[in-house]
Amino acid sequence: MIDASTNLTRETNAERCKNILLEICVIGIYMQHAAVPVDFQTLRLVEQYAVLLLILAVIALYKMVMKPKGNKTNNGGYHRKTNSGSLSKTVFGKHALRSEKAKFRVALILSFLLFSLYGLFSLLLTGDNSMGKSSNPLVGGRAKRDTLGLYTNEIQSASPLIFPHVEHASILKEMGIPGLYILRRDADGSSKFIFKREDKPLSDEEIKRTKDQVLLVKRSFLDHGKMIYKKSQTYPETVVVTLIDFDRYDSNSLVKIVQNRVDYAQKHNYGVYVRWYQEFVPLLNNQKLSESRDQVVAMMMRAAMHAFPYAKKFMFVNEESMIMNLDESIESHLLNPDKLSKAIMRDEHNTNMSPNEIFDNSDMIFMKNGAGQLVLTNFIMKNTDLTKSYLDYMMDPLIRDYRWERMHHAYLRMIIVHSKFTDKTQFISPKEFAPTYEAQVDSSKPVENVAYFTQGDFIADYSDCVLFNSCPVTIDEMYLRSQL
Repeated sequence: MIDASTNLTRETNAERCKNILLEICVIGIYMQHAAVPVDFQTLRLVEQYAVLLLILAVIALYKMVMKPKGNKTNNGGYHRKTNSGSLSKTVFGKHALRSEKAKFRVALILSFLLFSLYGLFSLLLTGDNSMGKSSNPLVGGRAKRDTLGLYTNEIQSASPLIFPHVEHASILKEMGIPGLYILRRDADGSSKFIFKREDKPLSDEEIKRTKDQVLLVKRSFLDHGKMIYKKSQTYPETVVVTLIDFDRYDSNSLVKIVQNRVDYAQKHNYGVYVRWYQEFVPLLNNQKLSESRDQVVAMMMRAAMHAFPYAKKFMFVNEESMIMNLDESIESHLLNPDKLSKAIMRDEHNTNMSPNEIFDNSDMIFMKNGAGQLVLTNFIMKNTDLTKSYLDYMMDPLIRDYRWERMHHAYLRMIIVHSKFTDKTQFISPKEFAPTYEAQVDSSKPVENVAYFTQGDFIADYSDCVLFNSCPVTIDEMYLRSQL
């Protein structure tokens, strides 16, 4: 007969096992939902700690179901010594681990524990990727990307050329953000523009019946972000992505910006994804667009990957840039092993890579200027789990709303800190992709002006025009030159 101390020991082991398994679950839940970014070294430590806890749980489980120590008998049972040293009543095989039923039970429990561990780390290493939610982006290859975008109700586009009605720019500017979104005032006195995730787009019949032109413009603006392209036939491998601002430019300039992207895309069977900066204002904590423009870039790229789920790569072109060489595809210009291996900046992580290895490890291609700063005006991303994870990371409020001196510091820091991002990112000089355009520089002399845009370069970046209030004039000039 098993004494009370034995039962107490088993109960203690059971409680210990339960507590250890509970601690493992807590680790998994925390890592799944933590908004704080965790680097790979921390992740490995947590992983090792969880494995150690699992081993302790198995040991506790083993002690819980293991027969009590005693002297075996010939009939498969055992004797337990009493305090006086004599042998107590024989306890037969039903209490022993040799019992086939007990062995099966232990094997079943151990299998459950191993399966639970696998599930735990599947959760720990992935995360929720829906827009606006925090995720763990440390490992992208094993992630299960969700299929939901920002809006519940989406519109299937018949064309891979998705861009807004730029002729509405003047009306949208007159309406402003307050006329486009609902302003919610909280009890603490703060206010914020919000959007409805379940907002339903106007049907074709409703559009025909509506006589209010201002309402139609507003609904066109609100419904544009719901457009996606999922046709399987003739799907574009590359998508040109651009953000435009109706507060900064009139319809004349906006038409030239969008037309440049469309002309280029049609020549090479690419897709186009153009949206207003103002569409993303409700997603920002700081809703002053003048202070949060760079934060919108990650949101825009993530939205593009959702709108074109089967595209292989995305080329972001800033609205203060113009594609000048319309006849050259991005694949022939840069995205091939030979061209890319010659264009990248060499460092310790790619020095010994072959051209094919460099191309395979180029999920993200950014420009760096002479000061070593990341240039966000023009870049390329492949449509991979890793790039989606990177963008999700940059959309995390703790990263996005940190007091960075400049937002490009955050984009670069995330690449440097996490080795997965470092391994899959290549840097190039602006001259290889989108050099700076200066009006006073003679663009017909490429040797003398190697640091600036010259005739024959792929993209002209004239972002500095914002400082001099000369962008409309520059846009007109560069658009005409791109048509030559």
